[in-house]
Amino acid sequence: MSVGSGSKENGVGAVDPEAFRARPNRLTTPRLELIPLTLDEFALYLSDVDALAQELRLAEPPSEPDAETRAALNWLFENALALDAASLCWSTLWTAVLRSENRVVGFLCFKGPPRPLFDFLKTALDFKLNLETVERNVAPTAVVGNARRAETARTADNERAETDETGALTAVVEIGYGVDEAFRGLGLATEAVGALVDWGRGREDVDAILAETLTANLPSRRVLEKCGFRRRGESSDALFWRVDVSRRADEKDGF
Repeated sequence: MSVGSGSKENGVGAVDPEAFRARPNRLTTPRLELIPLTLDEFALYLSDVDALAQELRLAEPPSEPDAETRAALNWLFENALALDAASLCWSTLWTAVLRSENRVVGFLCFKGPPRPLFDFLKTALDFKLNLETVERNVAPTAVVGNARRAETARTADNERAETDETGALTAVVEIGYGVDEAFRGLGLATEAVGALVDWGRGREDVDAILAETLTANLPSRRVLEKCGFRRRGESSDALFWRVDVSRRADEKDGF
């Protein structure tokens, strides 16, 4: 179903060159438009993808999130509500629009504004607990003893000790990303993640970007490796990554 108005001059269904030109923090790559959604647009993605397609003048609606992704995005949206317009880019969805087809082929996000490493780890723990609560449909207190929570808590304690002794990173963010199945294997995730890493290098408010992948997710691991991330740790089923984006980060230890 076509709901948007592409530019015939740039090809059938191509992005209208005026559609995103004035958007704050808009990024472009050889094939993609990377657009951070406003709060209203983020809400539309969670409630009405057809309306979002109309709002963004897309050729067709984006795919809807599955239950697990929706739970994560609800958490992200709740956090975004507390931010001012200048900080929203750190807690909203970034749409990856394939310029030639005027279609959303994936989404990226940062999981909150830059913060000290230990504060970040506490937020990550809250995020994991939220997902576990949704998946199990039980009260939060029922998952306090979960092994993965304990593992994360131990990591946080260890990083707190390192912070006290060495002065760990003072401004870190975590990136998340996903590409629709029909567009995987084309290098689009690498193109999009690489653009956000480069964007981070141009800012003064972030030292490093972190990421987490399942150990078994080889394509996602390759994306991070190509974008300059290095493995910094692991758990029973996940790998933890970091790329430094400021000169300050080179002088600091920690995760």
